[in-house]
Amino acid sequence: MHLRPACLLLSLLITTSSLSGIEIFLKNGDRLQGDLVVESDDHITLCHPILGEIEVAKKDLAEWPMLEKPSVPTIASSGTKAKKPYTKPKAEGTKKVSQPEVAKSKEPKVLEPQDQEESSGIKPIVKKIPVYVWNTPKELVETLKRMNSKVGFSFTDRASRRDQTDFRFFYNSRWKNGKSEYRLDSDYRYSETDGDTSADRYSGIFRFRRQQQRDLFIQASSSYRRDPLRKINHMFEQGLGGGWKKKVSPAFEYSVGGEAAVKFEDFNNGSSDLGGFEFLTSVFQDSVYDIGKSYSLVQEAEAYIAPDDNENRGYRFEVKLDGKISNGFTVRLGYEYNFDNIVARNVPQKETLLSSSMIYTF
Repeated sequence: MHLRPACLLLSLLITTSSLSGIEIFLKNGDRLQGDLVVESDDHITLCHPILGEIEVAKKDLAEWPMLEKPSVPTIASSGTKAKKPYTKPKAEGTKKVSQPEVAKSKEPKVLEPQDQEESSGIKPIVKKIPVYVWNTPKELVETLKRMNSKVGFSFTDRASRRDQTDFRFFYNSRWKNGKSEYRLDSDYRYSETDGDTSADRYSGIFRFRRQQQRDLFIQASSSYRRDPLRKINHMFEQGLGGGWKKKVSPAFEYSVGGEAAVKFEDFNNGSSDLGGFEFLTSVFQDSVYDIGKSYSLVQEAEAYIAPDDNENRGYRFEVKLDGKISNGFTVRLGYEYNFDNIVARNVPQKETLLSSSMIYTF
């Protein structure tokens, strides 16, 4: 199926032309409506009100469209007969259905004005629901099927001289749409020691990548964090950048790049000299390596610095090993290392975390 912008002028003349309005159904489940432009032995070209001029191969049709005759009077004295539109030969054993019945069964439901509205003279705003609105639920379902979503948790409860409870819940999602790639990560951590809550932390990041020429891409990211352990009430960060991505083999790919970001941090009252808006520059690197069909190794690293303040710097390293144990269930072993030079008083700059989690993929 091919699109051409040449239909722009044709759509303006559609009301005065003798083109035939048709509805076609494709083998992949798509449905298109428009006005017939031309028909050849192998293709049908129609003018869609939104997508423009579309050329569809006849081999991709699930059902043959019923073509209406152009409303052009014939001249008996000319001695010529009006040509009938070509229709696909009917297969043996099929029941012949009249054209009005086919059109009625395949026509999408429309919102017609009520009789009382017509009698009152009030002009309805919506007369007909566009075809693309009807296709939206189907396209949404197809997008959800392409998403790779994971929900995981870890829980430990230790009773000794100091009772301690740790709980972690996270959600990861990856999906692609053509040259665009989306990633959503969210994390919740809870820690309690001797009945006192020492950490109740939230974090979330959304990343969008768009593949450009060859292996180059552009990237935009948004993140949020709440971390009482580091006395951060709220942290927002918005970045924009790009990089280079290389797929070495079907099982291994990696990317490197840079980003400029604006960060806002709100510390607690005891650290009023910190926080506010800050401009940062960063470099990042990530890789994915599939070890057979059961294991996957994901590694990410990032380092950032404020150009106007060399003391405001930090870096992050994370590696995760996922092992499939059954259909949908995976065990994850993870290691994280974080360093932040701008923190409140009596707060450690470095943080190391080892974790094991159970994950369900859907």
